[in-house]
Amino acid sequence: MVVEQQLEFKFQTEWIREYARAWSPMEAGFTYAPEVLRRANVFIVDLRNLLRNGVVTYDEKLDGPGALWIVEGDDGDGNLIVAEIVVISEELDVTVRSVRRVVY
Repeated sequence: MVVEQQLEFKFQTEWIREYARAWSPMEAGFTYAPEVLRRANVFIVDLRNLLRNGVVTYDEKLDGPGALWIVEGDDGDGNLIVAEIVVISEELDVTVRSVRRVVY
């Protein structure tokens, strides 16, 4: 199923990976609530690794500008992280709505 999802959301996966390679966590086009990361025990470095190497597994156009994407992938240490992000590609804007670390 992951292979099908990779093909279905190939453009979105490529877009978020390129975005993550180019942004700095301090840039205005990237927002997140620190308490969301703390609650999930996820660090900004984990999130950056997820966005650089993860796969978009869900994409839904929002009523307003942008789309809701779910990104799944590795935190860099082999742990699975799932993030829900809102992407406004025209503005190069990404907002993290939620994130969770999956523990087996």
